[in-house]
Amino acid sequence: MDNKVLDVLPEDQLVVEDAATGQENPFTNNNPAQDMPSDSQPDAVDTQIPVNVPVSDNPQTPADDTQPTAPNHPDDTSATPDAPVYPVADDNSDAEKPVADAPAVDAPAVTDVPANDDVQNPTASAPVDPQTSSDVPAGDNNGTQNPADQEPANVPNTATPDNATNDPAQDDVNTINISAPVDDQNTPDQNTPSSAEDGVENKPAADNSCGDHPCDKKWVDNNGTGEKVIITGTDQDDVIHGTALAEDISGRAGDDKLYSGPGDDVLDGEAGNDAMYGCHGDDVYYVDSEGDKVIEFVNQGNDHVFSSISYTLPENVENVHLMTDDDLNAVGNELDNVLHGNDGKNDLSGGAGNDNLYGHAGDDILDGESGADFMVGGEGNDIYYVDQAGDTVVECADEGMDTVLTSISYTAGDHVENLTLLGDDDLNLTGNELNNLLHGNDGNNILLGGDGCDQIFAHDGNDILDGGTGNDLLNGGSGFDTYLFGRGYGNDTIVDYDQSEISNDRISFGRGISADDLELSRSGGDLVIGLKDSDDSLTISQWFDNADYQIEEFLFNNGDAWSYEQIQEATQALYTTVSANSQLDDIQQQAQAAGSGL
Repeated sequence: MDNKVLDVLPEDQLVVEDAATGQENPFTNNNPAQDMPSDSQPDAVDTQIPVNVPVSDNPQTPADDTQPTAPNHPDDTSATPDAPVYPVADDNSDAEKPVADAPAVDAPAVTDVPANDDVQNPTASAPVDPQTSSDVPAGDNNGTQNPADQEPANVPNTATPDNATNDPAQDDVNTINISAPVDDQNTPDQNTPSSAEDGVENKPAADNSCGDHPCDKKWVDNNGTGEKVIITGTDQDDVIHGTALAEDISGRAGDDKLYSGPGDDVLDGEAGNDAMYGCHGDDVYYVDSEGDKVIEFVNQGNDHVFSSISYTLPENVENVHLMTDDDLNAVGNELDNVLHGNDGKNDLSGGAGNDNLYGHAGDDILDGESGADFMVGGEGNDIYYVDQAGDTVVECADEGMDTVLTSISYTAGDHVENLTLLGDDDLNLTGNELNNLLHGNDGNNILLGGDGCDQIFAHDGNDILDGGTGNDLLNGGSGFDTYLFGRGYGNDTIVDYDQSEISNDRISFGRGISADDLELSRSGGDLVIGLKDSDDSLTISQWFDNADYQIEEFLFNNGDAWSYEQIQEATQALYTTVSANSQLDDIQQQAQAAGSGL
């Protein structure tokens, strides 16, 4: 791809160079392919683009209806495009300049372009086909141009896109319009002598007053050749319009207005409070100030904002990428957005739509909000909000301790450690093979730890807690809670502190466990329930310290049950035992000595 560089320089530095010969040349006779048949010209002629060429305001050359096709924007929205590069043309470069395949037309060096203050301004925005420019007599206002398309005389050319708003003229505003056609008033006729010896006179310096805009300058995209245009503004308040090609437009300092063309463009206002207007195509915007504005309209491509500040997507913009490593936030809109964080701590909110959120490094918060959202936290201890069955959370191994806050029943995905229920609805949680932390809400919850050494907290409500395999901690909180325990569960601990006057917490033993299989003992203030012929155990914390920690009922799989009174009777002898070794407390012997009959 050949890049074309358009840069605003002082008038006394304006130079036009013929691409084929390397000689200074009048701008309007710089098409080396003009004698080629139309069906044999290359699609994109590689030429050295003339820089800083002012053009008068009355074109007479019909524009070519065929515009170069801009390259497609990458489909991978997670990829970060390179920042635009704005090189300055080097007129003294010794590098060989690419030339067109057709023979070049020699022309004399002319450095002064005549002024024409009484001409009309062009409104067309398509790049000029200079092959046809020599067919129109100079100064012929009745040529191929449609008079209905002409503007009143002495009106400055803004070539504003249909979706942009014209702004009042300001004396300190530069207008850079690279889509302006060539002024054929200054285009030599084919019969015009081609050298100074043949009669070309020295011309006075061009009048760059541009009507009511004394600072306006209009730059021409040399025949629309090449695939990329790089446009750099000034330190003033610039107004820059693009073409149908793909462009990198930089405003530099000042409060600039940048207008994209139909191609896939990159707009970077840089310093100042800049307004950037999109068009058809997949455009990229760089935002670094709260005063920067991005304006897009409906169905104008898939657009990206790269922001070094916290940012909320405006209407009709789909994607945002947070830059730098600062702790920044991003908020989506009603579209299906893609939000990329950075390596800082980010808060990403998708808004409406089916959004994709990527946290990258850092301890991030990802909330897709409404819609079926896809969330990837990346490295760091991330927090996800899930409120739809279609929401998806993706974590990889060794990427931190991650938490899902959910207002629906939820099962932890791979590599997600912690789950918390929101609200007070009756919802359920299921862990995975990791060491999970599960928090219920104030509803009636079913909390299943799965594999791993889990911690389960039920809070209020009548809850069911099942730690599964592994050494689990179960805390039912208030309410009538049920704890499940079976063979192969490992060594679980129950902390059931409930000060309610009426409480009916229970332990439900799994298949193959009867009352005869229990071995009760004391360890400090805890009641330890062992199983015969097994290393499994269930410890009830602080049983002997405070009645508020006790369980009121034991249920067995064969239908038998122990009431609170039977449990107290079975454990009565243990109240006088101060052993911390459960093997020294034989519950069967203690129960028989107490006359329990067990």
